[in-house]
Amino acid sequence: MKPIYLDNASSSHPKPSCMLAGMQDYLLHIGANPNRGNHQLSQRGQQMVYETRELLSQFLGIGHPNKISFTYNATYAINTLLSGFLNPFDHIITSSYDHNAVVRPLHHLSKKANITYDVWKCDLKGQFNLADLEKLLTPKTRLLIFSHASNVIGSLIPLNEVAMFARKKKIAFALDCTQTAGHIDLELESLGIDMAAGTCHKALLGPTGLGFLYIKNPDLVSPFVQGGGGFLASSLDQPETSPAKFEAGTINFLGLSALNSSLKWLSVKKNEIRSHHQQLTQHLRYELLKIPGLILYGTDNNGSIPIISFNIKDIAPSLIESYLEINHQLIVRSGLQCAPLMHEALNTLPDGAVRVSLGPFNRATHVTKLVKALWDLKSYS
Repeated sequence: MKPIYLDNASSSHPKPSCMLAGMQDYLLHIGANPNRGNHQLSQRGQQMVYETRELLSQFLGIGHPNKISFTYNATYAINTLLSGFLNPFDHIITSSYDHNAVVRPLHHLSKKANITYDVWKCDLKGQFNLADLEKLLTPKTRLLIFSHASNVIGSLIPLNEVAMFARKKKIAFALDCTQTAGHIDLELESLGIDMAAGTCHKALLGPTGLGFLYIKNPDLVSPFVQGGGGFLASSLDQPETSPAKFEAGTINFLGLSALNSSLKWLSVKKNEIRSHHQQLTQHLRYELLKIPGLILYGTDNNGSIPIISFNIKDIAPSLIESYLEINHQLIVRSGLQCAPLMHEALNTLPDGAVRVSLGPFNRATHVTKLVKALWDLKSYS
């Protein structure tokens, strides 16, 4: 029996078939390294890369595609913006929603560069109070960096209010849109967001090994690494403009060709997919609430992406995950999901919770099977 995959917040699966076809097409008909030389194959590769920037910019709400640089993953992009923007003794504010991809670099910089940071904490339902954010400000606060959505409960930060707050206080604002890019049409430019980072292998339905970095003003951020890129080869200095400033070395052009195809597919299907996700998520929440002893985290009243986490009283989340896979071929994820601050806010440390994250190829029958399996587990326990 084929497993039913319900772990799309880790990496979406399956991908649309056109993704693999896009990669194969590049290998068969182009193959060359983009922007390395003036020959036609390299130039065709460069055109594909630029087209992919344009496609991605439409999902991110960015009018200048060249302000998007491609990286190896979201973590690399986040490290680039933190290391390249912050100065010793700066103060940063992050949030309960943030992943270790943000928190670990901040912790490292607190030891190595004397930066300090505080956490804007949410309540037990995953909701925030802007008054609590203002209390964390200090004269040295230079950056707010928040995940747009929790990868544990799927809820969203109040993005418009935070962006307005940052502009009013004249503090830079960086957004980690790893979980929301593809699920939600973002408006980074109109909101005045200064920096953003994300990945391409989740809701954007691309391959692994690809992330993106948006920097509104590239002059304010130093590159994380330096090297070749096909631009200004006579100079020993890294180019100072985006995207080349943050794209040292050969980029993942095969991955970009695959992403190009996925983004075209997603552009056509996105409204249908989002409606499908909303219906499945609401149906799953409704059915889970019927199970005695099941604790559902977060709320569905402030907008969300298709992620639900829960626990069942007196059953360890790791045991629930194992039971679902071994007995029913249902693939979910238990534990802390690399988000200990969120689990601290939910009082679910140290074991975490069971997370179900839906994708475009999940069906109502998958939800029905999951709910039935959980009822069966309850009857055994």
